[in-house]
Amino acid sequence: MLDKFEIFLEGEKNLSPHTISAYIVDLKQFENFYQDRYCSSDWININNLIIRSYIANLLQKGYSRTSIARKL
Repeated sequence: MLDKFEIFLEGEKNLSPHTISAYIVDLKQFENFYQDRYCSSDWININNLIIRSYIANLLQKGYSRTSIARKL
């Protein structure tokens, strides 16, 4: 799934390789959180509560609000 998103960012959005890499790293970080916390890799089940839990987790780890905003 991330491969298709990366192709979209390159072809349709024409983003720089650095920006694309940052977005992919952010999504992989969320994927790891989701799998560890919810024992699932099925993205269809992600909802607002899971996203809020992820934000809380990032705040606990000391991420700045601007970093969290980019990740979202």
